[in-house]
This record gives sequence, C-alpha cells and structure tokens, in this order.
Amino acid sequence: MPLNKSQVAKTYPPITTEVTLDAIQKYARAYNDDNPAFFDTNRPAGITAPPMFAVTVTWNALMIAVLDPGLQADLLRLVHGEHDMEFTNPIRPGDIISASAKIISIETKASGETMTVELLASNQSGQPVNKTLFSAFIRGGRNRDAVRAESAAERVPEPARGEPGRDLPPEIMTVLCASLDVLGPAEVRAATQIAIDTGRRPEDILGLPLDCLARDADGAPVLVYDNAKAHRLGRRLPISQATATVITGQQARVRARFPATPPAELKLLPAARRNPDGRRPMSISMLEDRHRDWVTGLGTLRTRDGTEFGKARAVPYAYRHTYAQRHADAGVPIDVLAELLDHRNLNVTRCYYRVGEDRRREAVDKVTALSFDRHGNRIWRDAAALLESAHARYTVGEVAVPYGRCTEPSNVQAGGGACPIRFRCAGCDHFRTDVSYLPDLTTYLDDLLHTRERLAAAIAGVDERARADATPAEEEITRIRRLIGRINGDITQLTGAERAQVDEAVTVIRKHRAVSLGMPSVHLTTPSPASEALA
Repeated sequence: MPLNKSQVAKTYPPITTEVTLDAIQKYARAYNDDNPAFFDTNRPAGITAPPMFAVTVTWNALMIAVLDPGLQADLLRLVHGEHDMEFTNPIRPGDIISASAKIISIETKASGETMTVELLASNQSGQPVNKTLFSAFIRGGRNRDAVRAESAAERVPEPARGEPGRDLPPEIMTVLCASLDVLGPAEVRAATQIAIDTGRRPEDILGLPLDCLARDADGAPVLVYDNAKAHRLGRRLPISQATATVITGQQARVRARFPATPPAELKLLPAARRNPDGRRPMSISMLEDRHRDWVTGLGTLRTRDGTEFGKARAVPYAYRHTYAQRHADAGVPIDVLAELLDHRNLNVTRCYYRVGEDRRREAVDKVTALSFDRHGNRIWRDAAALLESAHARYTVGEVAVPYGRCTEPSNVQAGGGACPIRFRCAGCDHFRTDVSYLPDLTTYLDDLLHTRERLAAAIAGVDERARADATPAEEEITRIRRLIGRINGDITQLTGAERAQVDEAVTVIRKHRAVSLGMPSVHLTTPSPASEALA
C-alpha cells in the first residue's frame, strides 16, 4: 500500500523531554567521548550535551509521525535514508526540550517511495536547539505507470557520475566576492566571508564563540571551531590574515553591541532579534534567507561559455564544496585536503578528485577535436569515442614530447624517452599535436629563430661543420610556422563561446599535464591560445 500523500504538511503535537546530567553522560560514554564539556561540572560554561544528543530528545516525536496509521508506512520495508541536522543552541542538564514533527514531503520513485520529516526542538525558554530533516526510503516495486504520471517538477534527474553540481564555478565566485559589500547585515556578510575562505559548514560557522581566533607557534592565525557533525570539538584550521581580519572586525562589532556580557559567553555571529545578551547565535534560516535575497538581487549570472547560471545552486553550503574542489583541482594531496576538511574517511574526500578527473576528461575531449599532424593537417576524430587508454595517456603524459604527442612504437614503449630521431618531431609522421600545445610550439619556433641568428653571427672557435650541424633547418622552421598558422586559423573560426570553452580546456590540461623524465622541456608562461590567435 502506498504512502498517504494527504499527510504531507501534517504537524504532530510536541513531545516534552527533561534532560538530566546522567542521561548526557551516559550518552557520551556510549561512544567513548570523555570531553570535559560533558563531564566537568566546574567548567565556567557548565555542562553541555554532545551535539548528537539531540537525536534522543527528538526521537519520540519522529516515532509518532512514522507510526501514524494514517501515513500507511510499511515499517518492514522502511530504511533510513538521510539525517540532516542543524545545531543552533547547546542542550544542558535541566533543560525541558519540546520537539514536534511535521511531514514535509512524500515522493514516488521507480523502486519505492521516500518521505521526509522535519523535527523542531526548543528549550523551556523557547530557544531553538535543533532542526532535523529525517528522510526514509520505503522499499518495494511500484506501478511504473504511476511513476511516469508524476509531474516533471517532482522528479529531479540524477546527476552523472562526477557531475560537479555543488561547487560554484570560478567566474561565479568572482562575481559573488566582488559583491560582498552589498550583502547585509554585517553578521551575514562575515559568515559568508568566513565560509568562502575556510570551507566550514554553515552550522559550524554560526556556532563559533566570540573568542575563536588563536595563533600558532609562528604567530599565524588559526580558526578554532567545533565540527558538530562529527562530534569533534576544538578543531584548528590555519587561515589567512585576510580571514583573521574579517573575524577581528566582527569581534569588535559584537563587543560594542553587548558590552555587559562576558566575552566568554558571546557568540561571534549573534542573532539580530530577541537576543538581548548576545548569547544566541544567528539561525541557519536567517543566513540562508539573507544570502538568497542577496544572490537574487545580483542580476543574471553567467558561466564562462555564456550559459545562465542557476542561482538556486548558490547557497551557503556550496562554499564548502567550492573550497574542497578548488584545493583538489590545485593538486593538494588527498590526505592534506582530508585534514583541511576534517574528514575521517578518505573516500569522502576522494569524490572531489573524481570530479577533477572528469573535468580533465572533458577538457581532453575538447582539445582532441583540434588535433593536427606534422604537416598541419587537421585530424578529424570523434573525441567522444576516445579509448580509455587515450585518456589515460593524455593524463599521465606517457608518450608526451615537448610540444605534442608521439605515436612511434619504440618511443611509446619507452614512455616517450627513446625517440630514434632525437625529437625531430617536425620531420616525423608519428608526431601529433593539438591546440593545447600552441604555446610550446610558439616558444619552440622562437628558439629556432634565435638559435639561427646566433649561429649566423661570427662566433670564434666554431668550425663551419659544427655551425652547419647546429643551425636549425629552414624546412623545420617553415613546417613549425605553418603548423602554428593552421592551429591559429582554426581557432579564429570558432565562435566566442567555443573559444572560451577551448581556453578553459587548455588551462585544465596544461595544469595537469605531466612530462616524462629524460626528455627536453620547454619553460614558458603565455596567454591563452585563443586570445593569441585573435591578437
């Protein structure tokens, strides 16, 4: 029997739970956490419950909703899906917690149904302590005709493997960062800046105490925060001086606003209303609402290829994914990034590197469509049909030469380090190149011309045989010049959007290209090939 969708939006009566010191300490001992915050009664801030203790005070409210006969849930087929929790205020011994449940969605899937229950918990003073979104999946085949009848708006397509999706493109981040001055109030702007710079979760940022800034042994700034999701308190993250300046500025504003409250009891990002002493932090909903209004007011956002960017993706949590992806794309080792993100499981961190690999694969596809042989003839290939081995060779540079790729069998077998004609690539039919090597080709041509000019000058102590042997052949110069001209010619025929895509692809490939040991190398810093061609 399917779930009863008429139950959506139904709210259940609150369930009250009295929190005791014994219950808090039993919960902490159950997972071997001896943090003094849970046991030391002499702490100035007093005893607080572990963040996940909120599960115990909302559980009965959840069960009332799930066990509601009107919902028609088959408990034998129900499995836990997701648990998204926001921690807004600490739970302490003696608190009377009131928790209520509301069914917010029921969706039909091809292999069953999903339901989401919202749980809201507050203490005896009316302060919210926790917000939870509990999602469950009810297994079992459903009528596929009924599934097809669901409206397109209710069905969200699954992204392809490695689809970035959640991180924000650099060009969008540039616009957002340039527009921070119009984001308000000051607490929301500070929270957003800290999120962009540090990649911390929104709930961890909003939970920061006033005194969250420390210094390491070298005097560099360190952010001290609690990882609420993983129950890891007092985490330390190195930050830049610019981020530290944002925090110290916010600290000054908070002290000026709440001069009578002891600094140890203040929050870095206090709520704007119903918060006379500054002890209550800004809520997640406040941050998300103000952030949404700000993004909406920025006008149309477009990606590098001119496509309109969906503003619904620009949410505070996206800054964490953007921070992670930025570091992964920059080649930061996975163990270092895991430490920066405070991940215990490397598999969680590894997903950002899979995204990077897919982006490189897409870049390979783009530039392979602009491939040429030594004569400058376009090699028409279906980039989408590239073999896995071709992608792999491109990534690790197994048969790379200084300004292209080599297909000569003995050189390929030697990993690109045994060219039988000593890298005279312009005279070899095994040579292939593409638009991503245009800067290398240009530099090589300049080297050839410069070498010819030097050798043409009178140099004492060099006999004519050695001079003639070292002088670049005119035919090689002509072929390299013709090859560069053909590549530039093809680039000029692209549209503006296509040139932008090629530029981006070239940037990705050149950043990740490896050059084999033992081969000549070319050191250069040049503008993008498409821009060069249009100059």
